[in-house]
Amino acid sequence: MKRFDLARLLVRELGVDFIVVPNPDHPELISGPDVLIGGRGRLTATFRVARSTSKSLLEARVVATRLALPAGANLVGVIENDAAPPPALVQQGFDAVLQDTEFPHLVRLCSAKPSDRLAIKELQSVQRRHSLFYSTILQISELRQRRELKATSAREVVATLQRREPAFETLIPPPILGEPSTRSPRKWRSGRSDFVSPRASVKQTTVAALPEVHRSIAQRLRPFWSEALADDFEFDTGVPYQRSFQPRVLLVEAWPTYRFDARKPARAAAFSSWLMALATTPEDIETLVNRSLDAVSRRLHA
Repeated sequence: MKRFDLARLLVRELGVDFIVVPNPDHPELISGPDVLIGGRGRLTATFRVARSTSKSLLEARVVATRLALPAGANLVGVIENDAAPPPALVQQGFDAVLQDTEFPHLVRLCSAKPSDRLAIKELQSVQRRHSLFYSTILQISELRQRRELKATSAREVVATLQRREPAFETLIPPPILGEPSTRSPRKWRSGRSDFVSPRASVKQTTVAALPEVHRSIAQRLRPFWSEALADDFEFDTGVPYQRSFQPRVLLVEAWPTYRFDARKPARAAAFSSWLMALATTPEDIETLVNRSLDAVSRRLHA
């Protein structure tokens, strides 16, 4: 069932006490739940799972939604036809998993209490720690955006940093969503020749270049956003524990904006551990890495 069809059915069944929003636009999320339902003190986020659903993106969306919504929110996977949801999300990520034919059960869940297995206080603690990490990265990014820096080629900066890192380890993140993986050293290829992300490592911090291609900023950011959230977090009884508090650096040649929220790209990137920064010089980016690592360490251990 498509998200807008599901939303219409929920509006009809739940009545005026509830607000139903298909494809909600959250200020920190590149991709959130398919439908968000709120009313009578309850909040439910539903995720459509079809055969074509990217499992890595789905995992990232569930992690991000857990971090962004109030701790008592219900997260429900709605499975279509013969789709096979990731076992880890079924067992650890979602509060409930329903077939799309179980619509009456979903209606009941929208006014149900949070899952008993969800450790709400523990989740709130995880959310607070992530918020400190995220806000530190965002603050550094915004401070740099206010400075009159001269932009250079992001690819050339990364290439220089690669040459300075003789022990560079090949980084192969997940491919762009829905496309086959093409493994290539020192670059992230999507399978399309116009989407290549060169990468370098500075003090074990990933430095990448945001590709300049003819796509929306959300489409260009989504693979980075998805990669970091899927890699850095692990679910345990519904709580996404952060494995790493190592910031990543995403170089741009001009500050990207979002149509209805100019600051959203940098904010959404920071939410997923990417510090967006104007490509300047290799020396300046090395200094940025050192300062960001120091700032994160001081903030988290204050």
